[in-house]
Parts: sequence; structure tokens; C-alpha cells
Amino acid sequence: MNTFKQRAISARGIAVNFLILTLTINMIFIFGATAFVFADSTGTVNAEEGLYIRTGAGTSYDDLDCLPFGTVVTIKGEATASDGVKWYHVSTSYGGGYTGYVCSYYITVGTGSGNSSSTGHDVSYSTDADFEEYLTAQEFPESYKPYLRSLHASYPNWRFIAMHTGLDWTEVIYRETHPVSRSLVPNSWSDSWKSREAAAFDAATGKYYIFDSGGYVAANSYGVAYYMDPRNNLGAETIFQFMSNKFDASTQTLAGVQAIADGTYLASRKPGGDYASYAELIYDVGKATGVNPLTIASMLIVEQGTSGGTDSISGVCPGYEGYYNFFHIGAYASGGRSAQENGLIYAKSKGWDSPYKSILGGAEIYANNYVYNNKSTLYFKKYNVMNGMSNVGTGQYMTAIYGAATEGKMMAEGYQGLLNGGISFEIPVYENMPASACPLPTTIDIPPREESNNSGGSSSSSSSSSSSESSKQTPAPATPTISSGSYKVGTNITGVPAGTTVSSLVSNMAITNGTAKVVDAGGKEVASGSVVGTGVIVKVYDSTGAEKSSYPVVIKGDNNGDGKVNSADALRTQRHSIGSLTLSGAALAASDINGDGKYNSADALLMQRFSIGTYTISW
Repeated sequence: MNTFKQRAISARGIAVNFLILTLTINMIFIFGATAFVFADSTGTVNAEEGLYIRTGAGTSYDDLDCLPFGTVVTIKGEATASDGVKWYHVSTSYGGGYTGYVCSYYITVGTGSGNSSSTGHDVSYSTDADFEEYLTAQEFPESYKPYLRSLHASYPNWRFIAMHTGLDWTEVIYRETHPVSRSLVPNSWSDSWKSREAAAFDAATGKYYIFDSGGYVAANSYGVAYYMDPRNNLGAETIFQFMSNKFDASTQTLAGVQAIADGTYLASRKPGGDYASYAELIYDVGKATGVNPLTIASMLIVEQGTSGGTDSISGVCPGYEGYYNFFHIGAYASGGRSAQENGLIYAKSKGWDSPYKSILGGAEIYANNYVYNNKSTLYFKKYNVMNGMSNVGTGQYMTAIYGAATEGKMMAEGYQGLLNGGISFEIPVYENMPASACPLPTTIDIPPREESNNSGGSSSSSSSSSSSESSKQTPAPATPTISSGSYKVGTNITGVPAGTTVSSLVSNMAITNGTAKVVDAGGKEVASGSVVGTGVIVKVYDSTGAEKSSYPVVIKGDNNGDGKVNSADALRTQRHSIGSLTLSGAALAASDINGDGKYNSADALLMQRFSIGTYTISW
């Protein structure tokens, strides 16, 4: 096995690590995260467990109801909570109709209604003869054009490229769902998303077979078709799953590279040779290799940090003087040598004796393995449909059907500040597609929500019982203690796996001389069936009902408190490492995956690898 493949233990995740972590993080760092939705945009709930709609912007406000995954909302405005998080003011017809606030992260803007108004804009399209001629020349189907016209009205410099797969739509959907383990959804989702084929569902027990950790089951053809249909993903955010990472001189400029480099080692140092700046070098490398130079610049910052303080690029490491490895290719610990030393051994074997040679060599490897292997977008890395029908469903980087759409939204957040520039999107077109966008699977069999003030959990009922008997206790009740054979109880409670429910957490702890309940940061009790996230608190009470101690829960990798480990957590870790976000307390503790006491890109990469199944976190 060659050195690059050995280092690329995250090969499946490099699409996420390089394209999302690098470009997104650095662009957020530079340009900020300003919203770009408009009044009366349409959005869809993307939270797997459902999403609370509240009376105000923030978790301290009362909830009106829990909106199930896939619920369509109309966005009326925005508000910022006290913690700086953006919330949408929305209305929805679900449950008889509600108007309230939802956390923006869990809303995918631009999907749901199946018409041009769902794209997240309120800018009217005036007929543009040149644009209409372009759409026709690209041979976009008529059913794509309303969405593209709406996007063009708001972003006239965006370029939409029709990628004609030549594949039959029905056959593609069949291959993406057979074998049934090829495309998955969380078991917590409505039955309308799940396959009931014999290989996916046990009719005798009424249970779905689990195919991946975290309770993932087979998706049915309706769910796969919904996410694969490009027309459902042509909103102002979801379209970024189609963003091209190929070089395009008309949309990628030296000024754009300089903007990313500003404030980092790429701006403060000189590369030597014929180049006055790293920005100039990187732009030329992008042009030579056919890779978006903005992506290359972001990758170099993430690999080496904003200060560029590693010996991999110092050129003075003893024994390897004059050699550079900017991309950390081949940098893995083995043979009694450090990752850095092995990386420099690789650089020496390749003759990378200048910054230019190192950056050019790394970019060539990236181009050959990804950008020019017909997997140049997030969508094509999730759905391998540009390499012939025989390869459909193979060599894909994730099984969750919503992966590309979710990550596309994160990519969109990273492109703030560049939205008015020319951005290219490679949008797939299939043969024999339905006349209109595939609909959201009908939401059926959604169990009633457990109210947080009536969880039904054993801890809640025990606490209530203790309070009612408090008058019979002595003035000095015994001090309660908490212990667990499954978790480590110290200042925090650690060792809790992602996906653990409140009822499971409580059942794996022993409370002596008292009771316990699980509450959120605002002190509100968390329902027994809810998934535990970092930052929830286990409160311990004595027999009179008096609180005696509290223990924040830390789930390794989950630093945003949603109980999952994915790209969102990795992004927060990276932002903390470059100073654009400050993590503290349980969130900071959750960010140290490798146990080295640091919180940086190494931990972020492990989070990404865990999310796609190429790394196992030791809880």
C-alpha cells in the first residue's frame, strides 16, 4: 500500500474533512456567518429527533410542540438568542398550526413545497434572454428551470452546469436501495422513510433490522428518491452540495485566495523561488492542477494551523533539512517514528525540497483521487452516478441519505461573503425522471411526543415521591451518592456513548439515599426518551427533595449538545482552534477525542471519520 493511502485512513471522509472542514471553517473565520434567507422562505425540519418550536428565540422559552423531521415551515424572519445562536421566526400548519421560533441549524432552507417559492428567495425573476438561452444550451429539463431562475434572480453571477449522467432514474434508485444496507436513515424517523422489504424488516416482530451503529435502518425508494432528486436541493443553501471544486478562472481569483490567507502564515511568510506570496503560488498551483485554489488555501491552513508552526513546513527539521510536507501526506505514526517524521520521509522520497513542489505535489494527489475522479462535489461523493451504472451505489462515502444535503448547508454557511461572486454548481440530470420533484415521503406513524414535564421516567416519579414524603424525614437526611458501572462519575459524567437516551443513562447509574433527574442547561427536565447531549446535567437530590450535587454529562465528540458526533461538532472544534469560537466547560471537554489535552484539527478529523464509519470513538 502506498504511503498516501496509508495516511489516508480517512479516505472516505476526505471529502468532508477537506471540503467542509477546510473551506467552511476558514471562510466562516474570514467572512463570518451572516444569514441569507429572506422573508417567506420555505424550510424543512432536518433534526432526526424532531425540533421544538418555542415562544421565543432561545431554549429558555416554552415549547409549543415538537415538529417531526420533514415538517415544512415558512420563515418569516430571524432573531438572535442570548447565546448568539440564530433562530428563525416561522409558521407551520403542523398540529393545527403554530407560529413561533426554531433553531436555524435544524432547518434546511429551500425544500419542502416542490415549487420555485421553496428556494429561499423573495426576488422576482425577470425574463433574462441570455440566461434562458444558457439553460437551453445546457439541456436542463423544464422541471429544473423554475428553481434555477429563482436562484439566478438573487445570484446572477452563479453558474449552473448540467451534468448529464446518461442513467435511467428508476434503475439508479433501485441500485441505491439494493442491497438494502446501501442507503440508511435513523430508526427514529417516521416509518414513511423506511424499507419494509424482507431483508430490511422483520414482519413477525414489526421491527426494522439495524445496519449501522446508532440505529440506522434501510431507507425505502421514496426516501432515497427525495434526497437524490436535484430539484429538491436547489435552494440557496442545499445547492452547495453541487458546488464544483474544479479550477475556474472566471470565478476563482487571486484576491479570493488572498482573502483566505489574510491573518495566517500564508500571508506573513514568503515561499521563496519565483513567488512573492503564497497566495500567488497557490493560485498558480490551482491553475496547474485544476483544483479550486480557495480550497487549496483552506486545506493548507487547516493542516498547518493559522500560524504554520509545525516542523513539517519549517525546512529545518534535523535530518530532513530543506524538505516540506504542507498537506501532511504520509504523516502517520509507525515504525517507532512520529507522524511528522514519516511525513518528511515521504516528502524527501518525492523530492519536495521547496514549498512550491510540496504544495503542487499534494494538490496533484488530491486532484487525481477526488476532484477528477468524477467525484468533484459533495453530491457525487455521496451518490456515485458519474462513473457508469455498474458503479452506482459503490465507492460512496456515507450511507445516510441526507448526508450531502446537510453538509451542503454547512458549505453554504462557509461561503458567506462570496455569494455575489461567480460560483459553479455541477447539477446532475438523469434520464426518464418524474415530471416534477419527488415528494417528501408521507409522514405517518409518528408517536406522540413525551412532554418534558411528564417524562414518565423512573427518576422523575421517584423524585416526586420523595418530595411528598419529605415531612416524614429526619432533619438531617443521609447524603445521597451516585455511582455507575458503565460510566465514570467525577466532576463530570463521562464514558457515555453518543445516542444514549435519558432513560438508559439513568438506568445505568445507582443513586444511594436519594434520587436523580436529568435537566438541560436551563434547568428544565429532559424527557426520558430524549437523546442525551453534552451539557445536560444529572442533578442528585436527598430524600427531602433538596438538591445536593450536579454532574454535567460529557459525550466525547458531541460539543454542540445534540447527542450526535458529526461535521457540526468538527466545525466547532476547528473554529475553537483558530480562535473564531471559544468552547468551555463540558463542550470543551467533549472536543478532545485523542486524549492529548488539546482541541484542534486532529480531533476534528477524528469526529469526521467517526461520522462516516472509519473511526471508532472509545467512549
